[in-house]
Formats: sequence, C-alpha cells, structure tokens
Amino acid sequence: NSTAVSQATPEPPPRSPCHAVLYDVMVRDCLRTFARTPMPDPVAREFFRRAADAAVRLRPPGYRRPAGPEGIRRALLEESAYTRYRAFQAANRARRTAKSAVRTRKRQVAAALGDRHYRAALSRPVDPGLAVFAAYWNRGVACNPAAIAAKLTELAPQIHPVWVVTPENAPLLPPHTDHVLPGTRRYREVLATAKYLVNNVNYPNAIVKRPDAVHLQTHHGTPLKRMGVDQMEFPAAAKGLDFEALLARIDKWDYSVSANSHSTRMWERAYPSRFVSLDHGYPRNDVYYTATAADIRVIRARLGIPPAHRAILYA
Repeated sequence: NSTAVSQATPEPPPRSPCHAVLYDVMVRDCLRTFARTPMPDPVAREFFRRAADAAVRLRPPGYRRPAGPEGIRRALLEESAYTRYRAFQAANRARRTAKSAVRTRKRQVAAALGDRHYRAALSRPVDPGLAVFAAYWNRGVACNPAAIAAKLTELAPQIHPVWVVTPENAPLLPPHTDHVLPGTRRYREVLATAKYLVNNVNYPNAIVKRPDAVHLQTHHGTPLKRMGVDQMEFPAAAKGLDFEALLARIDKWDYSVSANSHSTRMWERAYPSRFVSLDHGYPRNDVYYTATAADIRVIRARLGIPPAHRAILYA
C-alpha cells in the first residue's frame, strides 16, 4: 500500500464527479491499513508520511473533510502529524475501552436483576391457562408453532397464547397478537409461569423446566444433514457447539413433533433424551390436506390466476 501511495501520479487530479468518492476511499483505506497493520515504528512513520503526501496532493478542489473524529484523523494526516495521530489513536482506544466496560457492567447488573426477578416468578404456581410460543429465534408467528397456536384457539380457547418476538419483528405480527419482548419483565414472568412452552428451536439455556410445565419441541425441517450430537464427529460443522448445553436443553423437552418416521429416527438419535416422539406429521403442513376446493378458488382469485390456468408452485 505504501508503495502504491508513493507512486501515485503527480499530475493534478481529474475533476470528475467520482473524484471525491475515490479520494474518500483512498484516505479511508490508508488510515485503516495504518491502524490495523502491525508495523515497526520506522515503517509506520514512512507509511504515514507517504499517505499524508497523497492525501494533500490528490485532494479534490473544494473538498471538505467530514466532521467529528474522522475529520480530526484526516486533518492530522494532512499535517503529517504522526506523533499527535498516535496520541489521538491511544485516546480513542482508552475511550472505547471505558465505554465498553460501562456497557458490560450495565448488562451484568441488568442480567442479575432479571435473573432475580425470574427466580422469584418461578415460585408462583404454574398457570394452566397460559401458553408461550416462539419460532425461528423469536422472529414471529410462523411454522409449526403458528399452526398449533391457531388450532389451540379453536380447541382450547381458555388457554391464552403469548408469543416471544424480537423488537424488530414485533411490528410484523398479526393484529391483536399478545406478545412479549425478550429480556422484559413480562417475558420472564410468562416463561416462568406458563403451563405450555412451544418452540421450533429452543428457549434460552437459563429457562427452567418446571415439573408441571409441558415443553413441546416442534422442529422446523427434515433432518437431511448432521444434527445435534451427530455433529460431534465433524468439528467444522459443529462450529464450537456446546454439546453439554445442548443436552441440557434437550432434557427439557416433553414432546418432539416429527414430520415422518425418518425424522423420528433421526431426532431420537441426534437428540438423545426421554422426550416422547409425536410421529404425526408437521402441523404447518396440515393446510395442504385440509384445504377445500373453495379455499383453492379463493387463493387463486387473490393471486390473480384465471380458473383455466394451471399453476405450479416451485419452492
């Protein structure tokens, strides 16, 4: 990089519209390389000097430096103020370290208070009329949990469903969907007291399996790859998976919904525990078997597919 900077053409820079953009990219990359590449001090000084020369020589006419810390960095570069730039770097690192320590401490305090609140909620009786649902790491109403929740409303209206949803996905929920955000007070309360907990992945490790609560694992696909403890022989695929924590999560399952007999065999091998396999198909797929001709006509009309046309879904 330093060689490329030193060999830059001495002719006046072109006045094209993209000149300022390219100049910004050049200066940013020079400063990034200087900050992230370990160099002996003499090499670093020479690199900085050449970068400063290029920053001044190739600066577009009328160019204005950005505001804030980035503007300060560029001003020091243009002045070839190596020592002051290093001091500015050190001050920034100290400031970031201090802010990070404060944020970490706040998270630790919040986690400790949240854990205390959750433990207190665990002392309350289990609510037989409360069911908590989650899907795809709290993305919203979807997959098998959504199908089960819909049928629950029909068959057991006395049980109130609550969905765990992330803040960014909460606005996408169907109207009037009762939900909680992870980490909130009510989130901890419903997870501590619900009779039924349904998920197509897993609830956090800290969630306690109460003896009189029912955990239903619905899964969300067909295991045509290595899953669970089957990954132990393939470290690259496991990517540092904590198998001890995985087994602890599996031990909380009371039931495991399975799409077919193949999935049942794979789930029981990949997730060894005492859960009961429900080899009845995936609830999310029931619509393909229960839809009537009238339902199909409504769907075709909504999609604008004429009655005489054949439609093929490629998924």
